[in-house]
Amino acid sequence: MPDRQPCPARPSVTTSLSTASLLAPPAERPPVGKFRSGRMAETLPEALAAWRITTPHAEVADSTARLLGGTVRPGRPAGDDAFEVLTDTADVDIVIDAPSAISTELKLWDHRGLAHHCDGSVFLSADDRRGTACGCPATYTERRVLAHDGQGPQVYTSTRFRLANQLTLGTFLHESISWELAEEMSGLRAAVGRAGRPARLRLKLAHAEFVSPTGIRVDRTRPVLEFIAPMAAGWTRLQSNSARLAKEAARATWGAVVRASRHRGAALGSRVQPAVHR
Repeated sequence: MPDRQPCPARPSVTTSLSTASLLAPPAERPPVGKFRSGRMAETLPEALAAWRITTPHAEVADSTARLLGGTVRPGRPAGDDAFEVLTDTADVDIVIDAPSAISTELKLWDHRGLAHHCDGSVFLSADDRRGTACGCPATYTERRVLAHDGQGPQVYTSTRFRLANQLTLGTFLHESISWELAEEMSGLRAAVGRAGRPARLRLKLAHAEFVSPTGIRVDRTRPVLEFIAPMAAGWTRLQSNSARLAKEAARATWGAVVRASRHRGAALGSRVQPAVHR
């Protein structure tokens, strides 16, 4: 059995999920955590054989540790990495709600900041260039060569998803600079689009070994995303009803908070009597 350990003493951070995040549509909700395939070991990057999850929410850390196994550790005292979960899992079934949850962009920085930002066909920023042709090569092979030589932008892929076995926990984010993953993304977006409803996919870490040109054996892991199947129509209706009920509950909670605040304000006002000047 995986070693499931309770979350350690909490840093002094805000750990509860906000009402605003519950009311927002899935595409607009801030991620409750990030899936990562590596970490910094002292000053060097280290590839991991299982997923590492970072989150600012204690309840998310505890839930993912119970679901995926592993250990919860304190992370940075503040920010999005307040907790980290070193899971025992390299394969995770996820649900992607729409093709827009998968994006691939190309970015290049220089001393001035972000110098090039496109999707491979048109610029995504800045304002004076947005929507115009970016001039990037048509194939990922050519783009990768230019990026390796420092003459072209690096690929960045992001995927927003929910855990298939705990959908109500929230939306997670995975980001990658893998060229292999980026090349596979157009087919995955098309598959999710054809599904016409949320789809089940598998996010996993694939291990590979290769020998560098200098003769050094290198171990590496890379993220792989596999399409499994569309979610059943009945499941989609159930999720729609669940989302509606969650929104209603969140609104009711928020209304209760507002009413309680007003009541406290009124009670305080009744106790404070104006001074009478004689």
